[in-house]
Amino acid sequence: MAEPKSIQQLLQAFFAGQLGTAAPREGQARELWERLMGPEIAAATERLSFRRGTLTVTLRDPLLRNELRYHTERLTELLRAAGLTNLNTLRIA
Repeated sequence: MAEPKSIQQLLQAFFAGQLGTAAPREGQARELWERLMGPEIAAATERLSFRRGTLTVTLRDPLLRNELRYHTERLTELLRAAGLTNLNTLRIA
């Protein structure tokens, strides 16, 4: 049986990329959203959460919100292709 690791050892392994193979999904989703959507839409994004395969993006601007709702299927495809492979649903709020 392996020796238990200290918090310091776990943090060092985490920052060295040695814990697990997947990045934290919410952080990955935020990074991809900002990169794919550009600085203007990223700045209008109030909140972003990723839970159980659903990415919920809350936008400040109601016109932008409505426009992006029309493109949720295409945006979902883009996010999946960029690496968010476990994305089932994109919800624009």
